[in-house]
Amino acid sequence: MFMAYGGFSDQYPLRHPRRLHERAKRDRNPLQEMGISIDGKILTIQRRLRQSYPLHDESTEITALRTRIRRTLKENKFNGNSTWVDYYRLHAHHDLLAQLIYAPIIFEHHHIADNLPQQEALVADVYTQNMSLLKNAIKEHDHPDAREGERKYLRGTIQEQTAAALLNHPGSPNHLTLPATTINDLAYRTDLVHHTTTTGEYKTVNIQMKSDFDVHTTETDPFYGGITITSGDFGNSYSSNLKTTRALIRQSDGTATQDDYYYLASMQYRLFEKIDQYQTAESREPIAA
Repeated sequence: MFMAYGGFSDQYPLRHPRRLHERAKRDRNPLQEMGISIDGKILTIQRRLRQSYPLHDESTEITALRTRIRRTLKENKFNGNSTWVDYYRLHAHHDLLAQLIYAPIIFEHHHIADNLPQQEALVADVYTQNMSLLKNAIKEHDHPDAREGERKYLRGTIQEQTAAALLNHPGSPNHLTLPATTINDLAYRTDLVHHTTTTGEYKTVNIQMKSDFDVHTTETDPFYGGITITSGDFGNSYSSNLKTTRALIRQSDGTATQDDYYYLASMQYRLFEKIDQYQTAESREPIAA
């Protein structure tokens, strides 16, 4: 199983990274190819970090990987069968690469007192990147020349980053939401991974995102446990003109009203409540004999 940058499973061979990489290549999707390749690199670095904890500097390799991603994004934005979803997924991995590598390991060692400032810094950094990605996506979405097909893909990205921004702000060192890997997205119906230490132990919750325009399809939670969150769960339906996203951007830009702050706090509460309900139900499940 490959969850929260964990391991790979051969239980479902078509979901194995090698098979997914072959399919992306066959489908002429260079952004997916790069995303799958980067997933493997992240795992390699994490194994090295775990074997030599406390954490050491991996900035040289991280910089090299970000350069590879940046080149791929520049050369392949509209090439082959890559979509806006592929583009922004890889863009998020570029912007959050260091956090994706270090976050699970830092949260695994949450019981170490010196780690609390690192967790706080992680949440703040990720929220800043969430907002940067949101502003870029909204700008593309609202462009008068954007086609409706492009806008549909962009709304999927906007919903993911909006949910992540709500869960990451205001920052709590005990909660962090990051984008899932390309492989988790393609093979395990996971778009976001929520990391938490609120119960005194490190846990992750896998999240599948659904936009309001496709909630008529069968709702399916992620493989291996997790929850499905729809855009309606946090008031961000297309019919509302992406109300929550636009309120977050006003807050980030310093132009939010008092009503915006109350509204965003209520939407954030909804998401945390859904995650808490899942974790509570999961903890009550009987252990199989």
